[in-house]
Amino acid sequence: MMTLRPCYDYNDKIEIINVGVKVSPYVFVGLEGIVPNTVLNCPMITSLVSSYLGVKLKELYSRTRRAEVTNARYLLWWLLHKHTTMNKSQIGAEFKKDHSTVINGLNRFKDYIETEEIIYKQLNEIETILEIPSKKRTLRYDKKHKHENN
Repeated sequence: MMTLRPCYDYNDKIEIINVGVKVSPYVFVGLEGIVPNTVLNCPMITSLVSSYLGVKLKELYSRTRRAEVTNARYLLWWLLHKHTTMNKSQIGAEFKKDHSTVINGLNRFKDYIETEEIIYKQLNEIETILEIPSKKRTLRYDKKHKHENN
């Protein structure tokens, strides 16, 4: 019997589908190119963000509200939400937070991306390290600069 974990990768999900539910073999036709060779998962992204930003793993999972830790946590949640199959509730469960806290963090991080150049550059560099295809990378929609150009 398989147990579900908050952090799981694509292979675990396929295993759960195959064990628990009868699925037509035609469901997965055409998905070969979508899944990259290296599957991104929670532990991989968490350790990368921790080492890249110099924040200890223990701090990312802690209750601390120091700015550098919360900003790193928000960036981590953004990457998990955008580039894994984890939903907000699963991300919250992994970090012992409520899903509404994750929603708030994602909204704050979206604002940071639009207003803080350094945060956007950090995110872009981490997505480059993770080898995220350019089509799936986070784009910046900067309201402030859009109004200045018009």
